[in-house]
Amino acid sequence: MSELKPCPFCDGEANGYQIADGWWKVHCKTCTAYRSAPTRGIAISAWNFRPREERLEWLLSDIHKRVAKKAMFCAVALEVACGDCPEASTCDEAIIVAAINAALKDEGKE
Repeated sequence: MSELKPCPFCDGEANGYQIADGWWKVHCKTCTAYRSAPTRGIAISAWNFRPREERLEWLLSDIHKRVAKKAMFCAVALEVACGDCPEASTCDEAIIVAAINAALKDEGKE
């Protein structure tokens, strides 16, 4: 079942298989986490469902749009980029951008 995401708790590899009465179970090969459901598709969807990750991605996207607008204003009106701005260390937008970039770099997504 290559469409399975890693375990949300330990990042271990997941395995899915049919159990009693036609139900399906997806479990982590490393820890004891599992999801079971009456069909293979529902079991996979339940295992892969990560509302916190999806919400975080949406929030970061929204924050990034707001910050980009502010940065564009600074670049056009003040003719300065965030990295070159003397107020970057106290500018909320610049601090947020730096934090997001650091988090993404730590996650290996940048």
